[in-house]
Amino acid sequence: MNVKHEDRSLAYQIITYIFIFLFLIFFIYVGFTRILFSRIMLDTARETVSHVTNETVNKVDSALEKIQTLAESVMELKSLDVLTESELEAYLLDIIYEFPQLNSVCLAYDPSDTEIPNAKTLFFAHNQQVTNLSPNLDYKYSDWFQIPYQTQHKYWTEPWFDDNGPDKMLISYCLPIFKSGKVQGVMRFDTELSYLQNMVSPLKIKKYGYAFLISHSGTIITHPADSLVMNQTIFSLAEEYHDDNLRIVGRSMLNNGVGFKHIKGKSPFKNMWLYYSPLQANSWSLGVVIAHADVINELNLLLIIQTALSILLFFTRSEE
Repeated sequence: MNVKHEDRSLAYQIITYIFIFLFLIFFIYVGFTRILFSRIMLDTARETVSHVTNETVNKVDSALEKIQTLAESVMELKSLDVLTESELEAYLLDIIYEFPQLNSVCLAYDPSDTEIPNAKTLFFAHNQQVTNLSPNLDYKYSDWFQIPYQTQHKYWTEPWFDDNGPDKMLISYCLPIFKSGKVQGVMRFDTELSYLQNMVSPLKIKKYGYAFLISHSGTIITHPADSLVMNQTIFSLAEEYHDDNLRIVGRSMLNNGVGFKHIKGKSPFKNMWLYYSPLQANSWSLGVVIAHADVINELNLLLIIQTALSILLFFTRSEE
């Protein structure tokens, strides 16, 4: 009897050790599988958001480059000095009417030149041509005039509100006007900010993902949270939520970087995977985020299915 009892105890011990060993093997197998699947899911997510980002960047760049091409062709025509001022204005009104991405054009000259009207803005309001003369010389202190005038280089502005034109938020492509080798003034080509926002805002990635746009100073131009738009920069959010990782990503975005980063912390981008890429036309940056939950939920579902099948297969083999 004692022998049988000892044999049974030994058998139980062997079975227990085998069960523990198999459990450890199964646990290690599930762990490695999770790591492998997580890498696959992240690679898939990166590929998805990079495709969406690049497609949207190309779309926005195309719109901005069209404005640049129009502006430079007009400047080339003006430099030939074959049109009178009134003929040039008529031509500008024609292209404003023809190209929907162009909202208005401003001709602004050096205020010290008394022979030329200082500044006039051309646009359409209610399908009527409008030419607004600047009521004062304040424009000479504006970034859109000062920067290209002083640097003698082309310049894309930050978003700004034009109260002497169509009364809308604009971004502007500004070119210095030269005469006899000296800067005579600035020609400004405006596009409505909402024109770009409408390209970016509708983008949705899975359940919680979205796209956003920041300017070359970090100002948030588009975001699903309206309270952030034009009120916050990516750096002010990093400061508010003490998020050094977000600050590093912001610097990379402003330096024309391309990356795919997991944003943690407590900011509006918390627990998101962010893919970002620069606009070539004006050095702004587009970001597309996908929620970590969207990636993990699919991973967890795969693991549940795999684990259930593995357990079922184990018990099926055991019965055999």
